[in-house]
Amino acid sequence: DGIGVKGIFGKVKVKWEDISSVTVSKGRKNFIFLTSKDRKSIIIDDTLKDFELILRTIGEKVDKSALPEDWNDIIKSYKRSYFSTILIYIAGFLLLFVILKSFIG
Repeated sequence: DGIGVKGIFGKVKVKWEDISSVTVSKGRKNFIFLTSKDRKSIIIDDTLKDFELILRTIGEKVDKSALPEDWNDIIKSYKRSYFSTILIYIAGFLLLFVILKSFIG
């Protein structure tokens, strides 16, 4: 009956019919910004495994007037961002290198 997100400040749930605007920010990382009629905000980033499914579901469930005009193009051109994952691996390897270097001397 809606979408819910659990975050740092607790859980936010919004019914599909209460979503007043949807915005998608594309870049190194993709974000979906949902705003409800009572000013609740939900931000979803593409680190979620089912991000593309979420995009499609929003397109099916949310009133078309709340979606951007180029919604179909956004879905067609979506490519998952791996920048965050790669950055985490690089940071992990650097940390491991520093730890090993400190033990070796």
